[in-house]
Amino acid sequence: MRTKYGNAVYVVQRAFALYPFEEIAFSFNGGKDSTVLLHLIRAGYYLYKKDSGDVAQMDAIKNCPLRTIYFESPCAFPEINSFTYETVSTYGLPLETIHSDFKSGLEGLLKEKPTKAIFIGTRIGDPNAVIVFCHCSFALHNPLYLICAMIMPMVLTVPYSFGISADL
Repeated sequence: MRTKYGNAVYVVQRAFALYPFEEIAFSFNGGKDSTVLLHLIRAGYYLYKKDSGDVAQMDAIKNCPLRTIYFESPCAFPEINSFTYETVSTYGLPLETIHSDFKSGLEGLLKEKPTKAIFIGTRIGDPNAVIVFCHCSFALHNPLYLICAMIMPMVLTVPYSFGISADL
């Protein structure tokens, strides 16, 4: 697990080295995968800033004020919406809520604001994931535009069916 964590954090650090911070976004939906990714991003951002010698503002960078996008669905559970908004507030993330499906919202986002890369949390076997390549998790390109890298640092081999039993 330590190796997977190190690899994921490296992918995050590499993204910050390759793309202007203001042109990177984080797709957060309050689910398990995107919540894990939030903390990987925070760790990667901290280490990136530390390694680049930007130590003057170490306390200020712990939260990583990355532009955060929430594709809010009318079908989402109220608890997911609450968790998403509370988490964004807790970590000081600038939030953009998009009231459409992912594909339409992404198209609109890319037309409105310069966005070179988007962090997306997914796992191998996720039924909603379009493409995930094992050990090739950086610079997966959006087939719609080919100008926006989909950064998926979480190439976890935890089965998608793994979860909390309803019997608990």
